[in-house]
Amino acid sequence: MEPHIYVYGIINSAEKMELQQGTVWLYSIACRDIAAVVSDYVSMENDAGTAIKEYALLHENVVEALMNKYNILPMRLMTVFNDVDQVIAMLERYYTAFKENFARLEQKVEFGLKVLWSAEEVKARIHSEIKRDEERGAFSPARRFMLKRFEKYQQEKALQTEAETLVRKIDSFFSGLAIEKKLCKLQTDKLLLNASYLVWKEVELTDAFAALKKTLPELAYQFSGPWPPYNFIILPPPDSGFEPGGIFNQALNK
Repeated sequence: MEPHIYVYGIINSAEKMELQQGTVWLYSIACRDIAAVVSDYVSMENDAGTAIKEYALLHENVVEALMNKYNILPMRLMTVFNDVDQVIAMLERYYTAFKENFARLEQKVEFGLKVLWSAEEVKARIHSEIKRDEERGAFSPARRFMLKRFEKYQQEKALQTEAETLVRKIDSFFSGLAIEKKLCKLQTDKLLLNASYLVWKEVELTDAFAALKKTLPELAYQFSGPWPPYNFIILPPPDSGFEPGGIFNQALNK
């Protein structure tokens, strides 16, 4: 049985490549002046969870190594094609989109920021503030009645308002340095902000991050980068086989 082809990313070069990354041999599949960096892929159906973890680490290491030499458009984890012909057909079909992304993202990298907070603590504080205002008679009897009925709504609204205020403060440390940004707010109760910032390669965000932590020490942070611009690749819409605004997965044909 012929192995499938695992694609790590697309590089803006058609030069022939063969190199070893750990125990895996990488090689390039070219189309005009671009190429896919790939390795043979053999499914490990008996231990799929372990295989995915191993590929996740390998995928990250390969992309990081390639970004030191090439402009690379990284593919999503576990992007697998049936054979070389399928990879070449993909490169040809989306050649123009790939070239446009190379031109737009050249010499740029991505930094990631996740900000964690305790939504339950914030809700409890808001609840206490509402109760305290009631006890002080700050609200009319009608207002107190409505608050009791809609306290959950009031809490959620106050939570959203506080989150928006904090996100604006956090973003202010980076927005002046970023070319583009993506801000995802309150994806979970604990995840206040999941942000990606696109910057020039020579721009460093560590000083801005240090200033942020000093200003808002009550929050928890996960800061990473520089990475290839995973979240800023713009590719065709879903009906042409790509996921919107990101990197696509090619399903295996069984």
